[in-house]
Amino acid sequence: MLSPGCLEYLTSKVAHKDYIEASPYPFLVIDEFFQPDIASAIAAEFPSYEAAFLDGYSNAIEEKSWSIIGINLGRKLMLLSPTCAVISSCN
Repeated sequence: MLSPGCLEYLTSKVAHKDYIEASPYPFLVIDEFFQPDIASAIAAEFPSYEAAFLDGYSNAIEEKSWSIIGINLGRKLMLLSPTCAVISSCN
């Protein structure tokens, strides 16, 4: 699912060092995160902001829409959970 270069970078000590030394706060920029075919499939499955199943609210300073992961999402989107675990390991 992740591009080979991305997976290699995220599991390296370099990623951890880049993350903790980033300024003004810890962050990573990851180019070509997904393999191109996976990125296209995820984009095609991603719900529109106006999707009826999304919960949301609106106030004077923000508008939000959300869904509990796994509910009403496509198969490729559901594969993101393990990907998030790999990213969290950089902390």
